Amino acid sequence: MPTRRFDRSQVYLVPPSLDDWLPADHPARFVADLIDAWDAATWTALGVERTAAAHGAPRYAPEVLLALWIYGFMDGRRSSRAIERECRTDLAYRWLSGNQQPDHNTLARFYQTHRETMRALFRQTVRIAVTSGLVEWAVQAVDSTKILANAAPDRSLTAAQLATLMQETEQAIADLEDQQTSDDEGGPPALPPALVDARQRRERIRAAQAALAAEARATKHNLTDPDAQIMKTRRGKLPAYNAQAVVARVAASLPAAGGRLIVATDLTTSPTDQGQLPAMVDGLMETTGRVADVLVADTGYHDAASLVGCAERGVPIVMPEPDRASPAATSGRFPQARFAYDPDTDTFTCPAGQALTYRGATPTGRGSTERRYRAPVAQCRGCPLRQQCLGRSEESRLLRVPSGIAAMRAHRRWMATEEAQALSAQRSRLIEPVFGTLKEGFGARRFLRRGLANVQSEWALTAAAFNLRTLWRCWRLGLVSP
Repeated sequence: MPTRRFDRSQVYLVPPSLDDWLPADHPARFVADLIDAWDAATWTALGVERTAAAHGAPRYAPEVLLALWIYGFMDGRRSSRAIERECRTDLAYRWLSGNQQPDHNTLARFYQTHRETMRALFRQTVRIAVTSGLVEWAVQAVDSTKILANAAPDRSLTAAQLATLMQETEQAIADLEDQQTSDDEGGPPALPPALVDARQRRERIRAAQAALAAEARATKHNLTDPDAQIMKTRRGKLPAYNAQAVVARVAASLPAAGGRLIVATDLTTSPTDQGQLPAMVDGLMETTGRVADVLVADTGYHDAASLVGCAERGVPIVMPEPDRASPAATSGRFPQARFAYDPDTDTFTCPAGQALTYRGATPTGRGSTERRYRAPVAQCRGCPLRQQCLGRSEESRLLRVPSGIAAMRAHRRWMATEEAQALSAQRSRLIEPVFGTLKEGFGARRFLRRGLANVQSEWALTAAAFNLRTLWRCWRLGLVSP
């Protein structure tokens, strides 16, 4: 078989066109069509000013910079330097930018200035999907994943370690101040760069100590990214953020399209999901205007306050109750489920037929309260079931009941049905592949930016890029128009 000839120095009689080299259904063309279709109201909602100043050096068009960031995230290029490099070497980036090569500083400044635009862009992708009838409303899933912070693990320090570091820094500052000398012109003492760095480090340590003292649950504070929290990940306990998402299938009436859509997002510094569900439901209603017929979640979201919040919002929720073995259950004591509740008298009846009455409420620390019910001491003292009900040091039985006990009991009955169990089985198949795609395909295992506001915008743009990939596939099939 002969070899096909090639010549790297070949010249063209007619200059080639980038437009001829980019396929008609390329995702870069979809991004360009999307941005070109926006009217003035959309740009205003995104917070991007398109009117240029009359004087000064020409700027890059905001349409170009935003398109590069959007396509960059869709392509797994999430840093300004990576996008700058692709603008010089990759055909799609060169076509999208009009063969311009903005430097990484220009790209970074645009991103930093328009952080809120990235969140608004995500909402825009959801509205396009809703308007085009792409969102499946029968079942949607909510879940979270831990994404590592851009922070060195060894810079997460305890209060004692911060105190030791502060002492070392103060000593270093004192030594450097003793070494200060006047310059040759007799001016004021010059500050050595090392002294400036030491003083800045001292301020960071002070801020870290204050933050650690203010956060009751925190045991460590990271000096690289102060907002990151130590969380349990697959790689151990590391500085990370808790990324939340609600995922829907592409409507079943469009079988040729397939795929998933992220219809709500959030990102918090809380290592647990308890208490996050009501906020996710509110975010879902904000972006889509409605909620799914059924929302499925895992056991990490289960608590009384979340069940009450979903009930108040009229959201049917499928959420397994965690299997938390209480000390009472493991020691052979009667579990709380053996005590019958009477809402008319607000009392519980123990297995021996005695009443436990309401004795007040205490906060749980998660925005809810516990109601306490106790039996009279004299009543328990002569009870024949005392050994099966009370601990060694207890004189009477005490029940700690979440304030949303009615909602919990109703939800427990619902979860016992075959329908709820079948819906719950769909959760992992619906949302976990999305997190896998985001981490493997979009490179979202670790954030590139630092600080809660910055990583929230990065997570929103990552979710928007995921949605745009799905919308692009539908666009190729003629199912959606930007």
